[in-house]
Parts: sequence; C-alpha cells; structure tokens
Amino acid sequence: MARELSSVDTIVAEVATRINVLSADEEDNIITNINQCTRDVALTFPNAPFLQTSALQTLSAGTNQYPPDSDFEKMETIFNLDLGIKLAYLPTAQFVEYQPITTASASPTIYTILNDGTVQYRPTPNKAIDVEKKYKLLQSTVSAQSATPPLPVKYIELYALYGEFRGLRRQQRYNEATIIENEYEILKGRMRIDLMRRTSEAEPMRGLRDFDNISRDFEDPGTNIFWAS
Repeated sequence: MARELSSVDTIVAEVATRINVLSADEEDNIITNINQCTRDVALTFPNAPFLQTSALQTLSAGTNQYPPDSDFEKMETIFNLDLGIKLAYLPTAQFVEYQPITTASASPTIYTILNDGTVQYRPTPNKAIDVEKKYKLLQSTVSAQSATPPLPVKYIELYALYGEFRGLRRQQRYNEATIIENEYEILKGRMRIDLMRRTSEAEPMRGLRDFDNISRDFEDPGTNIFWAS
C-alpha cells in the first residue's frame, strides 16, 4: 500500500524505503533535502500562491510607521480600504524627497519600506484606517517530524522525488538518480503550469473606485496624494 505523504516523518520514511536505507540513518539528510526542495520550487516559481499571504492591519491615528510581520519577506501591494485604492510605493529616498516629514495627516496614499522592513505611510493617518497587505512569505525551514512542508498537498510527491534522487546520488547510483530527477522536474513543471493558470486570472475589482482608477494615472504619487480625505 502506498504511504500517504503529509508531514516530515512520512516523507522521511518514504524516501528511506525508496533508497533502501533505515530512516534513522538518513533522517538528517532527507530533512535537509526537504528544505532544499522548497527553495528549488520557490526559485522556479517565485510568485506561487503558497509563497504569498495577505493580512489586514489597522493603522492608528497619528502613527505612520509599523514593524514588518514576522513572516514578511517582500511587499507586493498595500490596499487602503478607507479610500478604496492601492497605495503607491516609493523608494525611501524619493519618499522623503517627495513628501518631507510634516504634521499633515490624512488617509495614506503612499508608502515606503525601510531597511529593517518597517512600513512607513504618508500622509500620517488622521484616524483608524484599515489596510490590506499582500506580501511574499519569508521562507522557513522544517525540522520537526510532525511539521508540514509548504508545498500543496497535490504536489507533495515532489519532496519524495527530490529526496530520492539526492539519496541515490549519495549512494553513487547516478543512472537511477538521473531518472528520478527527470521525474521530479516533470512534476515540478506540471505544478508550475497548474499554479500559473490559477494566478493568471484577473484580480477582481474591489469597488467603483477601482474602475475609475483605470482611466486615471493612479500610480502617480502626485495624483494619489490629492485623494487623501
């Protein structure tokens, strides 16, 4: 009966069976391979849905700097739910030059990311304002036997194939390793196509202002700043 793959321990056991070794003897190597597999997939398809997340945050009146989320790696978009607009990003130097520090407050229309990941908004919120952040997740590693790697369940076989061909290489069974590596690349390609189909659909509009934005140069911070309430 085929073993159901889900957590680290099931992947370790499956790979050990395939390369005919004791799990205890290869556990560390296989767990390393699991993390390497996640990184390999992330490099192949950096915009994969499982590498991104979104979070709601309430900005407080009078506060314009907020620390990054613990799992934050790179910001994709910030949406101001108060104004119904996507905030315009400016590099820090341009951000400071464009709108020097001021006591003016309103609903934010632009933002920048400081070196430590802190998000700074302008204008400073004049009331409690909800924003929705979409960002790339910081890649973590798994180590506990009960941990679940991040790849979609449908493609968790990728971990077993990756661990298998790497294990065969350690055993110097290179011809077999090449065959399994090819299977891995084929399945990875199928996953990439599948996920691209899902993410290539147009993002739905959030409201009438989004429609209005199509005919405006809304990415221009010079325009955005005048939308503050």
